[in-house]
Amino acid sequence: MAGSLPLASAVVLLPFYVAHLSTELYGALAIYLALSMVVQIIVTYSFDTSLYVHYHDFKTDSEKLATFISSCFSFMLVLGAAVVVIAGLTGNVVFENLFAGQPLVFFPFGMLSVITGAFQALFKVNTSLLQSREQPTRFFWSNLINFSLIAVLTIAGLKFFPNSLAGPVGARVIAAMVSGTGALIRIYREFGVQFNYPLLRSTFGFNTYSFIYQLQLWAVNYLDRILMVFFLPLDRVGVYDFAFKCMLVVEFSLNGLFNSFYPKVLSKVAAQQVKGTSIEINRYFHGLTAAAVLVVAGCIFLFPVILGLFEIKPGYLQALVVIPFIGLVYLLKPLRLYVAMPYSALKYTKPLPLYYLVVTAFKIGVMVAAIPLYGIDGVIMASAAALIVEILLLYSGSRNRFAFNNLNMYKLVAVPVVFGLIVLVTELSGIAVSETVIHFVYVVVALALLLWVYRNEFRLIDPLRLVR
Repeated sequence: MAGSLPLASAVVLLPFYVAHLSTELYGALAIYLALSMVVQIIVTYSFDTSLYVHYHDFKTDSEKLATFISSCFSFMLVLGAAVVVIAGLTGNVVFENLFAGQPLVFFPFGMLSVITGAFQALFKVNTSLLQSREQPTRFFWSNLINFSLIAVLTIAGLKFFPNSLAGPVGARVIAAMVSGTGALIRIYREFGVQFNYPLLRSTFGFNTYSFIYQLQLWAVNYLDRILMVFFLPLDRVGVYDFAFKCMLVVEFSLNGLFNSFYPKVLSKVAAQQVKGTSIEINRYFHGLTAAAVLVVAGCIFLFPVILGLFEIKPGYLQALVVIPFIGLVYLLKPLRLYVAMPYSALKYTKPLPLYYLVVTAFKIGVMVAAIPLYGIDGVIMASAAALIVEILLLYSGSRNRFAFNNLNMYKLVAVPVVFGLIVLVTELSGIAVSETVIHFVYVVVALALLLWVYRNEFRLIDPLRLVR
């Protein structure tokens, strides 16, 4: 839960964004946040993953470990300063040419977003180190303080500077500078100020592949907002991003459930001589799929009701039309996690950059073709199509090394696909019935599908035993 707090701020702050920012300003905020994220990835240079791996290699040699950790942060400090300087010199020209005709400026908000990303990198790597060192208390407080700073300062900024990005962008840069500087001070105080480039260079082979992979994931998850700017008004970007942020509840729920059983899956695979899934491993993912169907149905039903309780600026209600379609994409996430699992279990990550290069290029191509014709719906179509390609690539790339045994196609594939088709056909048909009624029917259909597919399991439940 503590680890999800930085992402959770995007959902927690939604009521305040929609009350104080127009959809156009919210769209601009989405672009600046995407910029912060790519700067964070560049400055981090995958040391968040590298520290997690190499910490266990060096932990028996405390002097070498201290040198490595301090050198990582020194490298990121130099890299972050270089990125900030280069962005300051070239950012205005890039924005003027890239976003010509759109109300997006590099100074001050773009520059502040770059600084935010640089400091966020220091904080991100420090929290990864806390996980590696098994320091949950400090991990919890670091994330809670960072979350609190973002939330409190954003809310205050929106109150004092309504209908302006000064509040949300300024809040994030302050929170990032406080959290990043605090992390750097703690690292240097414990491990000293060191910079051993030969030692760092020995880990760059690992970092480079992981860095490319993280950039590709950024492109898959964030590039759609930037591409939309070339074809659609900025307020449409705001509507799409708002609908997407609403459905992050599904993301948090599925990630929490997945993280709760994933270590058990890895340990069971590690104990096998012939690597593959088993009935027990499959059951975890069957349950995750069932949860995805229920949470998506629940969000489609509840969000229109919840948004009706808040005072929101005109334009955001258009997101209610988009939410069901975004929910359909999340229905396939458990299947994606299932076919991606062997790569971590086998430590077989070499082909991932190539796979995600294909996925990214495919998604960009579909978006460029579909956005001019279908607008926001074109972006969602591209996301769904890219996810299907990703699933097929991951499955085909591992099936010769990893056996997918005892797979129940009904529970893992048929249920989300059937439910998704019911939602898709209903939403496109334009039935003249109250949306609340239709969305409630989705919940009933989801429950009915799961009760039917799991009818044998439900017969085995002893209510008295559960009570005891």
